[in-house]
Amino acid sequence: MSTASNPASLRRLLLKIVVIGLLLRVSGMVLMHSYRVKLDFDEGAHIAAAIASGQGFSNPFGPATGPTAWLGPLFPFVLSRFFIAFGTYTPTAIFWVLVFNCTVSALTCVPIYFVARYTFGERIAARSAWVWALFPYTMYWGMRHPWDTPLSAFLFALCFMATVHLAESSTLLKWAGYGLLWGIAGLCNTAELVFLPFAGCWICYRQFRQGKPFFRNAVAGAVLFFAVIAPGAFAITGCSTNSFRSAAILGSSFISATRPTPWEPGNRSSILRKTYWSCGSIRRWGRLPTSTANWR
Repeated sequence: MSTASNPASLRRLLLKIVVIGLLLRVSGMVLMHSYRVKLDFDEGAHIAAAIASGQGFSNPFGPATGPTAWLGPLFPFVLSRFFIAFGTYTPTAIFWVLVFNCTVSALTCVPIYFVARYTFGERIAARSAWVWALFPYTMYWGMRHPWDTPLSAFLFALCFMATVHLAESSTLLKWAGYGLLWGIAGLCNTAELVFLPFAGCWICYRQFRQGKPFFRNAVAGAVLFFAVIAPGAFAITGCSTNSFRSAAILGSSFISATRPTPWEPGNRSSILRKTYWSCGSIRRWGRLPTSTANWR
């Protein structure tokens, strides 16, 4: 009997793949001593430290430079919880952050399995999940550095799986969940939102070809997506009402500030004025405070 027709067998298979992938990642992290990594130039860690200390979503380069829209807020918020529990920048905190990343990385094989099963069949699905669990490059990002890469990959894989599944469904609840999922993914890594318009149009086209009503459901999903993105950009950072003032100071939300990659990343004292490309418009930012002049 195939695993697709036997839910218990499928659960055992996926659990085995996830556990083996997790053990390999955690073992590699311990052997590499990657929990001893220095975070002196890690913008996400500095933002998380600022959140943990009650300064809100700010200071991506260490010194007090004020509010920032350098990164999406989700992973710095998650990282700040570990800093609060185990100490800011401590090896113990970094160790458990890496365990979290290893777990998320191992779990990514589950949506990969279901996407591959829908597209290529059960045999390719199982092989794809095993490749993700065992391939060294996919293990590396989970066990090497406390960055958002594993969580971003997991959320994008979930979004892709939901896209494939939603093309065959016209349920309002599923559309709402789809918008919610994309909102969370956008809060983690705004680059993933590039795929959203194409995914949404493809789903609507598939349901239109099947003669299913989709407009009301799509609108509901879009409303929930924006409902997650808009307040989440402020509330999840813990900045309270000062976040709205911070957004006014920055002149943009975290979405426009983080996509696409700035032309001149970093802050160098030799640059008097920097030009960033943001949501189709060019914005010029002045020199940073003197305290960050020699940061890099």
